[in-house]
Amino acid sequence: MGEISESNEPRLSRLEFNLTSKCNAHCPYCANDLDLMEDDKTLSLEKILSIVDEVKPEIVNFTGGEPTIKKQLTLDAIREVSARGVITQLDTHGIFLKKEEIDAFVQAGLKRFHISYN
Repeated sequence: MGEISESNEPRLSRLEFNLTSKCNAHCPYCANDLDLMEDDKTLSLEKILSIVDEVKPEIVNFTGGEPTIKKQLTLDAIREVSARGVITQLDTHGIFLKKEEIDAFVQAGLKRFHISYN
């Protein structure tokens, strides 16, 4: 939900970027159907940063599909968005994450993991 800024202008406090529609878990309840998994159009890092710079949210959530499938884009986006002073969150099933990968996300500036456990 948006907030009112000091200048009394509405402000979007959260943004969510779907980094991929692909997922390697294939859960039967997921909103990403198989047709979406064939066409994996994503925003570029430059476009993500342009939107973040324009909107200036407090929190950016990276989700998917499974965003860790695109590890480099996810790491770069977390690093760049965090460097702008924005809180970053990653929505993941976490099934295939290793400790080194979790450490890399945290070192890039990730503040919140949202792990789906179903």
